[in-house]
Amino acid sequence: MAEVFAAQAAIAIENARLVNALRQAATELEARVEWRTQQRHGTVSVAFIDTGVGMNSDVGNNLFMEDIFGFLTVAQWLAILRIGIGLWWLKSVLHKPLKKFVSGQMTGWTVALAENHPIPAYGKLVKDLVAPNAAWFPYLILLGEFSVAVGMIFGFLTPISLLVAIFLNLNYIVLAGVRPKDITINKAYQCEQGQNWAMVISEVVLFVLVPLAGCTWSIDHALGLFCGA
Repeated sequence: MAEVFAAQAAIAIENARLVNALRQAATELEARVEWRTQQRHGTVSVAFIDTGVGMNSDVGNNLFMEDIFGFLTVAQWLAILRIGIGLWWLKSVLHKPLKKFVSGQMTGWTVALAENHPIPAYGKLVKDLVAPNAAWFPYLILLGEFSVAVGMIFGFLTPISLLVAIFLNLNYIVLAGVRPKDITINKAYQCEQGQNWAMVISEVVLFVLVPLAGCTWSIDHALGLFCGA
């Protein structure tokens, strides 16, 4: 009889463990679904992350705090990626010979790419936009790149900075990342493809996860911008 009671007790303990495990799994699944739903609607907030199933709970740790190295949180790794891409944009500004860039180099190369673009209609569109505005268009490019760099490095207006960055990168790919009719115009077009696609992919990831990437080590977090309550 004692052996029967012992066996029943063991079964009850195992059942309790199984129930607890299922409850934990259900809670974690519910948290993931809720977070993804809020993320799609742009309503996920730091308040959600910090409370309930947030960063201080076991489920929150699994979702937001744990990483395979056990060194930094997921949000901190994403912030490092954000800052790194921002520094890449800053380098894009600083490596340019600024005097030459604004006095004809940029517009001359852009018009040459447009005239030799494999899609004539697109080339004409770019040429008609840049050539008549050669006096100020280079400054617009510099301002755009520098603003993106500052926004991403310091996490200021992060979603807007990311959208501008994606827009710039995609335009660079379409214009300078395709083989021109005259290959001497841009022999390094494949290099343009590589660096710009790498940046676009990173920027898209950061934009999708902006409640984490943009609200860690950022001015947006300090000011409560795009970071919820």
